[in-house]
Amino acid sequence: MSLLIRLRVAPSRRASAATRVRLGVALCAGFLSTASAAVPTLNNLFPAGGQIGSSLDVTASYKCDSWPPQVWADHEGLKFTPDAKAKGKFKVAIGKEVPPGPHLVRIYDKNGASIPRAFVVSPHPNVAEKESNNGFETAQMVTNTPVVINGKWSAREDVDSFAIDLKRGQWLTASVEAYSLHSPTDPVLHLQDPDGVRVGFNHDRFENLDPRLEFRASRDGRHVVQIAAFEHPPKADVRYYGSSSAIYRLALAVGDEPAPRELYGMAREKAPKSTSEQEPNDAVGEAKAIQLPAVIDGVIGNDGDLDRFAFTAKKGEKLQFEVYSRRLGFGLDSHLAITDKAGKQLAENDDRSRDKPDSNLVWTSRADGDYAVAIRDIRGRGSSQFQYRLVAGAPTVGFEATVDKNAVAVVSGKSVELKVKVTRVGGHKAALRIEVQDLPEGVGAVIDKIPAKTADVKVTLKAKEDAEPANQPIRFRVIEAEGKGMKAITASHDLNGDPKGDRLVNKTDSIWLTVAPAPEKKPTAK
Repeated sequence: MSLLIRLRVAPSRRASAATRVRLGVALCAGFLSTASAAVPTLNNLFPAGGQIGSSLDVTASYKCDSWPPQVWADHEGLKFTPDAKAKGKFKVAIGKEVPPGPHLVRIYDKNGASIPRAFVVSPHPNVAEKESNNGFETAQMVTNTPVVINGKWSAREDVDSFAIDLKRGQWLTASVEAYSLHSPTDPVLHLQDPDGVRVGFNHDRFENLDPRLEFRASRDGRHVVQIAAFEHPPKADVRYYGSSSAIYRLALAVGDEPAPRELYGMAREKAPKSTSEQEPNDAVGEAKAIQLPAVIDGVIGNDGDLDRFAFTAKKGEKLQFEVYSRRLGFGLDSHLAITDKAGKQLAENDDRSRDKPDSNLVWTSRADGDYAVAIRDIRGRGSSQFQYRLVAGAPTVGFEATVDKNAVAVVSGKSVELKVKVTRVGGHKAALRIEVQDLPEGVGAVIDKIPAKTADVKVTLKAKEDAEPANQPIRFRVIEAEGKGMKAITASHDLNGDPKGDRLVNKTDSIWLTVAPAPEKKPTAK
């Protein structure tokens, strides 16, 4: 079975430095010393998204020394205009050129910038939840799909209900974004049939705490989707939660088959092109021959299903077998094993690491011969949603890089330090260097040497005495210092901060830099 997914395309057009950056008269008046400065915070935006080509009013849950702040978005077609008179209010215009999917938004002022939050651009109509819709009889009617409902659990015990007419055989797909938007919630979905009997339920999806429900109607009639949430992180008082920060987006779609899965943080990683698995291939003698390197799409479709692929290897040959499934939004908790021709297990792997359930197995052949790689679910389960992509071949040799801060501020004449963690993969040994890109005039970087092993590398940003005020994103590029086809990557900062699953955006490579003037010196007492 071929792998069918819908990837949310990362923004292809980034806001220019000129549109992102200026620290001018629109900023909060008067500079404060860094000792008394309060960096803006942005908890969420509500509604947390809108349709391509639309304009809408958005309210921010925020803190800032004064209003209005400036706003940066990761695409120049996504424009936030603050209301000068109404604090926390923005008019948002979504250009037709803005790609669908989550986009990062920050607020900033003279003191610094907030953590970026996700604002979701959708190709489908967006509507607002309307109270009172707490019960089966008072459910808000949904007449057209696909649609996205922007809602909020405003008080404890709040349950929002939505009625939708289904015909026998139709599929209803209900998908929630709440936890993934950094809403402090753990949502649940219920579905009731026309008699009020619960016929569907989901609490968590494979990749995080947000539920997704797929239901095929067995009869004509009006069904009711109900959505509520527990507080996250959880507290001793276990009941349905509500607050001004408890926002959500509920996507509803009706059709002849379930709607394609929308993918999350890691799920937007690019997987290589592939060929399709062919059954039968469960038994030792049924293993399908592959020529390495190879990329295979498959599905562990039934309980007890196992897929085998035969290959040859030379003595001392080092090979890597890597699974993409959870990263692509599917449910397989993979297990990989290498066997000899007779089926004797020689090596195995369950998870890449504790919080990364896709298998990754590096193995060295001890003799020339015929071997097989076998993939299954660790619990022996199977489902049409247990699709995978298996990448096999020589081990990946390269490096990764992360930055320890998402934003920093420096005063003219002073310096600030960051750490770039450079992780070498697959025995990478080439010399590396770091470039800091898009620094404002008057700011330079002093960078420690990168050792030949995984290490934290100190980067010191120094602002000259006459450095002009600035507010802008910068990037840290890690580059091979020599050789042909030199590899280069941009270091990123982790935005997730929670082990319970993916956010809509897990990381950013746009690190914010604020340059503020030195505070005025107090006159010396005579």
